[in-house]
Amino acid sequence: QKRTKHDLIKTARVLLGDGYYGRLVDQRGFAQLAGARGDYSATDIILPLADDPEFADIMINSLTAPTYERHFFGGDATSFEAIDAADRFNLGCVDNMSLFLSEMANPIQPIRMVADPSGGEPLYVLYVTPRQWHDFYTSTSGKDWQAMLAAAMERSKGWNHPIFRGEGAMWRGILVKPYKGMPIRFNQGSTVKVCAANSATGVEVDKVAGTTIDRAVLLGGQALANAFGSGEQGGSFGMHEEKTDHGNSTEISISWVSGLQKIRFKQRNGNIQDHGCMVLDTAVSAVAR
Repeated sequence: QKRTKHDLIKTARVLLGDGYYGRLVDQRGFAQLAGARGDYSATDIILPLADDPEFADIMINSLTAPTYERHFFGGDATSFEAIDAADRFNLGCVDNMSLFLSEMANPIQPIRMVADPSGGEPLYVLYVTPRQWHDFYTSTSGKDWQAMLAAAMERSKGWNHPIFRGEGAMWRGILVKPYKGMPIRFNQGSTVKVCAANSATGVEVDKVAGTTIDRAVLLGGQALANAFGSGEQGGSFGMHEEKTDHGNSTEISISWVSGLQKIRFKQRNGNIQDHGCMVLDTAVSAVAR
């Protein structure tokens, strides 16, 4: 005799599509771009840890570590294993990445979107974890912070693009935004695969995190490919509905055929490089509970 004013079937379809599917694609895509799943886990994260038996099946395409010239580190660290607790995310990290982009012989392509009124001014987006954003905010002077907020507002004028909604700070052509979906975090003592040198195949070696490390991802253009295929019903997506529990309940499921992969190309010098993204590893401050 239970009654509800909600259309449960309609609600289930929305939760499966915008909720489950959207979140899973975001988490798979971010892991691909970061080149690692990390150690962070929570009840609202769908993607399991890399040592889970289902991880490889869910990801479909394997993760590849950031290539040597696309991997940056906070503070005075020059390698992953050299990062210590003082090498946190701050304005200097953004300066270093902006300088590197300016001096690259073949820089990653900036983001290009329809109706951008800037006239071709380069735009990159740096997604940082909540803890990196906290370190960024607490280490930046009020004057610099106001300048970054004003720059973000100026860049968004006449455009009103969703990428500028919510929190965000602009500095030297890089829009810094907190990414709250699934932080890529490595606990102290974790073994992480990195590319320790340039190579034709992106040779990976194991390094050990000396402290808690979070990974930010800088995005340019054409960083991630999403390929779709046809399922049994002829389309990329399908929804199935059937009765269960002797006809007393309705079960709804969705299915789709797709695969995400970070884009890489071999350079003229023979070395392979990530095409549209770079990563930045920094230590993060501890949070008192």
